[in-house]
Amino acid sequence: MSASIYKCKDEQILKELCSIFRDANPLHELKEILFEDSLSMEDTFKEISEKFEVSKKTSEFILNMKIEHFCSLNEQKIEEVYEKLRKGEGTSNYNRFFIPHVGKNYETGINGKKILVTGASFYCDKRNCKYFDDCTSPDKKDSSSYNTSCPEYLKNNAVLEREPEYAIEENYPAYQRFSECMKQVAEIDDIWQYVAFTNYVQFFVPTVNTYKTYLSERDFEAFNETIVQLQPDIIISWGMVTIDAVRTKNPYVVDFDKLKETEWYICHLDMNELGVNHPITLVCCFHPSSPDWNSDKGKFIQYMKMALKE
Repeated sequence: MSASIYKCKDEQILKELCSIFRDANPLHELKEILFEDSLSMEDTFKEISEKFEVSKKTSEFILNMKIEHFCSLNEQKIEEVYEKLRKGEGTSNYNRFFIPHVGKNYETGINGKKILVTGASFYCDKRNCKYFDDCTSPDKKDSSSYNTSCPEYLKNNAVLEREPEYAIEENYPAYQRFSECMKQVAEIDDIWQYVAFTNYVQFFVPTVNTYKTYLSERDFEAFNETIVQLQPDIIISWGMVTIDAVRTKNPYVVDFDKLKETEWYICHLDMNELGVNHPITLVCCFHPSSPDWNSDKGKFIQYMKMALKE
């Protein structure tokens, strides 16, 4: 087999695996299970099924048809192929860097509605890191080169692209405020198990505040890629910094002129041409870390309840 064909096979197999794991690196997702000698084949099927909420048939497909080949490659080879895919050479989802957190009950949703929550950006405060300037560069706007080599993340065997998931686990104050508010909307304790979450900006920013200069067209394309993948019925967008991108200048908004009827909280998207065959309700609110959040959260609750009844 020629090197070019072998390389293509590697990329195709990894691409198919990435699609199963919502674009996550299968090596990171599966290696603990695959290299556990004490597990029988049947137990391995079961472990994959339960951990990733897929059928036994899918777990058998993953193990028998795909992983066998990748286990024959070394870890560096897999990382190289994966990073190439993430940069767009072989996959359509090349704009997005951060992999959304998807709650285990996302498909069930709230009142039958699948909800995607989109924040602003992720912030890095490790200014003494030798990669800081490049990783958080507002000019370059690309942290992907350090996805698997960030010194801080390596301490916990973590990768940068999974920050949405880590942020949910850390439960920062903004996330707590949002969660408390959503309890009044839906009377659900662990809201993060019922929604998907990511941030709009697709690189780690160097400041606590998100500035409009950090945003780029790539972020909008990544936003759309996530919508197409997750097919939400409702999108909740946090903050005013991203509002022009997700609403004012968004060509998929169909009823901008009616925003005043809901005090500028609710409008709708038609993304049929991208493969979303249902209308999407877009709810824009203040960021939970903003001083305006507490004074305006009553209106957010009011209009979220309205959105869930549409």
